[in-house]
Amino acid sequence: MSDKRRVVVTGLGAVSAYGIGANVIWDGMEAGKTAIKPLSQIDTSGLKTSVGATVDREALQHELQAIRLRYTDITVSSAILAADQALKQARLIEALPPYEPQEVATLIGTGIGCAESYYNGALSFIERGVKGMRPTSVPRCMANAVCSQIAIRYRLTGPNYVMTSACTSSTTAIGVGFRMIKDGYIDTVLCGGADSIFDPLTLAAWDRLGIMSKCPDASSSCRPYDRDRDGCVIGEGAAALVLESLDSA
Repeated sequence: MSDKRRVVVTGLGAVSAYGIGANVIWDGMEAGKTAIKPLSQIDTSGLKTSVGATVDREALQHELQAIRLRYTDITVSSAILAADQALKQARLIEALPPYEPQEVATLIGTGIGCAESYYNGALSFIERGVKGMRPTSVPRCMANAVCSQIAIRYRLTGPNYVMTSACTSSTTAIGVGFRMIKDGYIDTVLCGGADSIFDPLTLAAWDRLGIMSKCPDASSSCRPYDRDRDGCVIGEGAAALVLESLDSA
C-alpha cells in the first residue's frame, strides 16, 4: 500500500566470536577468517564435538565494565552490550546512564534463552537443595530476561517481546519490528537476537543430537557444501538493530 511507511536501519551492534562490534564481524568475513576455535572453557572429553565459535569472555567483561554493567549471563550480557552499541549509533542514548524514557519497542529473538543461568541454578539445587536457589533465579532464567533487562536499563517503554522460533528467532524479531513500523504502530524498534549453548548441560544435549561436526580441526570443521561434511558448528553471541521510520529517523 502506498500509505505504508519506509523503514530504515539507524544503528548496529554485535557481540561475536570475531570480537565486539559489527565492524569486527565484517572485517573478519572480508578477510576470510574463521572464528571457530577448539573449545577451551568447557570439558569436551566426553563429547563428539570439540570446536565452536565462542565469545572472548575477558573482552566481553572489559566492554561491560566500560558501560558500568556487571556480567550476569552470557546471553543477557551479550544482548545488552549489542543493544548499547546499536542505540548509541542511532543516537538514541548518551554514553552512560541515567537515560530518559523513550517509546522504543524491544524485540529480541532467542532459541535457547538464559541457558547459563538455568545450568547454574540446577547445579546449586543439586549441590545444596532448596537453600541453594537464589531469590533472583526466576528473573534470571526466564527467556524474557533477554529483552526485559535491555528495556529496564535503557528505559525503553514500547512493546517488549522475546521471539522464539528456533534458528529463525532473530530474523522473526527483525521482521515483526519492520512490520510494526511499516504499519504505523510505532516509530522505533530495537530488535535482534542472542544465544549461547556453551554450558555443560546444553552443549551435551546438542552433542547428543548427532548433528555437530566431529572434526577437531577448527579451520575445516564447518564445510556445509563439501562432500565430506560431517555436521554443523555452533556459535554464540548477540546482534542488535535499531529500525526507524524514515520520517522519524
